[in-house]
Amino acid sequence: RRRAFSLLSCFAGGVFLATCLLDLLPDYLASISMARGAVRSGLQFPLQEFILAMGFFLVLVLEQIVLAHKDQSGSLEETRALLGASVQAGTVQALHWPEEPPRPHAHSALRSFLLVASLSPH
Repeated sequence: RRRAFSLLSCFAGGVFLATCLLDLLPDYLASISMARGAVRSGLQFPLQEFILAMGFFLVLVLEQIVLAHKDQSGSLEETRALLGASVQAGTVQALHWPEEPPRPHAHSALRSFLLVASLSPH
């Protein structure tokens, strides 16, 4: 089951990459070039690529901020779940291990949502 899910995830990643490189990127470059031609700017700066890179970094930074905030707010709850008791005045009242280990791909739903949100304007 894990192998099938991994293969499907790889296929979905390839579809998104192909969509970006074969459809979104050429349309974007053509549109920006046409807009720059209408303005008749003599700018020698690679504006199209700069806007593209800044959009990528904006999505990356937003994702990292959300993940860091989620990790920070969940760390106290995870500590309490691992210890099984509240920590009062520096002493632990009971030791209790959780029934299931933490999931390594807990943030995949958030990442999927951000990916869909970033592709939605197209």
